[in-house]
Amino acid sequence: MLAGCSAALGIEDLHPPTIHGVVRDLTADTVPNASVVLYRDSDTGVPGGTPLDEATTDAQGRFEFPITEPLPINVYLDLGDSRFVRTLVHVGQAVVDHTDLDVELLTLTTAGLRTLASDAHATQDPARSVVVARIVDAGGSSLAGATVYARAGDSTTDLAQVCYSDAMTGFPCAAGRTRDDGIAWLFDVPAASLSITAVDGDGHSHAASLSFVAGPSLVFTPVRPAP
Repeated sequence: MLAGCSAALGIEDLHPPTIHGVVRDLTADTVPNASVVLYRDSDTGVPGGTPLDEATTDAQGRFEFPITEPLPINVYLDLGDSRFVRTLVHVGQAVVDHTDLDVELLTLTTAGLRTLASDAHATQDPARSVVVARIVDAGGSSLAGATVYARAGDSTTDLAQVCYSDAMTGFPCAAGRTRDDGIAWLFDVPAASLSITAVDGDGHSHAASLSFVAGPSLVFTPVRPAP
């Protein structure tokens, strides 16, 4: 009887939404015993904001964050682990009521970051970051055919090393426009505010702005339609 009342009242739906995730390195191995911190995405000073929650990955590299903040909320994940470069993942969609999110957090060792840049024939200062920008539509789906530009700090000059995923491997560095994954790779990004703009195949603009600490780091961010 109590179970029936609970179902009628929707009590089973009153649990908070949860971000479930797994940490992997780019060789696809899961990463156990890694510290992951959850921040509100409006906290642009990293790590200047107040953490919403902290978790340590289990033996399978998994973590979870029950969300108890007022909803909707945009968040990012911050992986700080001496085995890997600092890794920040801006979650591509807002957390809303009654909806759990699954997030894969990909990271690299310092040597792996150098190898990524070398394989992409990019120049990468060891104290700088690599940004992986995914161009998305209003529903969060990846957009092919977008051209991406980025500027760091107060510079009036676009970053020189912006490229796209190779259609065969999914890794950088190809010229032209975004492929089906919607991803642009930005190499040698200095520690400063970063403005990313994109123009999709229909001529619509997309934009993102973020700030982050000095590298080496790996930053993942969606680039959504401009207002």
